[in-house]
Amino acid sequence: MASSKKPPEASAQRDPVIRALAHPPPEMPPGPILVGYSGGLDSTVLLHALARQIAGGQAWQHFSVQAAHVNHRLQPAAHAMEQHCRSFCALHKIALAVRRPVISAEQKSALGIEAAARQARRAALGMQCRHNKARGIALAHHQDDLVETMLLQWMRGAGLEGLTAMQTLTPSPWGLLWRPLLGCDKKALQAYARKHGLHWIDDPSNEAMYFDRNRLRREVMPVLRSMRPGAVSAMARSVAHLQEARAVLESVTRKDLQLCKAPHADGIDRLSLSALCSMPATRMARTLRAWIAEKGLPMPPARRLEEFCRQLRSAGPESRAQLTVAAAVAGESGGFRVWLRAGFLHLDHSHSAHWPR
Repeated sequence: MASSKKPPEASAQRDPVIRALAHPPPEMPPGPILVGYSGGLDSTVLLHALARQIAGGQAWQHFSVQAAHVNHRLQPAAHAMEQHCRSFCALHKIALAVRRPVISAEQKSALGIEAAARQARRAALGMQCRHNKARGIALAHHQDDLVETMLLQWMRGAGLEGLTAMQTLTPSPWGLLWRPLLGCDKKALQAYARKHGLHWIDDPSNEAMYFDRNRLRREVMPVLRSMRPGAVSAMARSVAHLQEARAVLESVTRKDLQLCKAPHADGIDRLSLSALCSMPATRMARTLRAWIAEKGLPMPPARRLEEFCRQLRSAGPESRAQLTVAAAVAGESGGFRVWLRAGFLHLDHSHSAHWPR
């Protein structure tokens, strides 16, 4: 009688984690990949699985894996978490870098602890990526994270960009941000960890119910699952549909932006007011957002941008309409000004003392 057992290769291909890491993304150039490693379940599974794939997968023969741990030193367990990461990487012979960014009281006050820590973590990983000459940063966000992020953004009244902010591949100043596990739910990661006998350390801050995400995860998500089986995966499909719509809109917006650009003799581009005002209001606002994003600057609040567009549409020959956005934290970069002169929009993100009056 023929055996009913599946060969190991077939069993591996049924594992969603292994499937997600079967091939490198086509957009990722060969070279080192830096994994953001917190020591928790999610990043432990990603680091272990990616290291195994790179060690034995033909598709990965021109890649290598590295890990980076960011220790914010914001809680008593921070040292233990760092030591756990060091031990795990030593056991599995994975190079580990540890970054310890300093978050000022002003940053915490202006952004909140969660946002300030997230900003510092992203910057620290980016610096390490650049230092290691890595091609990109792999992050362990999974399907549950995707849906939670979408719900949080929806609660804040976000638009299409906010609702679809978490994507599999996102360009950054340091390389690609890669989230290969967005198609895997938490249970798949837990199953992988059990199968391979992995150990991880839980972040105590995940229990703090004053953080919106933790409360959503512990109180809201279980209700959604109880109301409809497969609710989370269905909601993730909705996000995918929105991302497709966003891609189409962004293609149109890129063309609009190119039509509005009027380069200076010195190569610095500016936007034609007449070209902008020939568009419907929504496309005009999207074009301005794309121009600001192209410079790597933060988005102004939607209402302020709408008001600025209204001023531009009613601008006369001598109008000096402007949109000024301050940095989130005083003394740091991120502030900029868009200003109108003689029918053209200019953008300046140097120090405000140098802005023309």
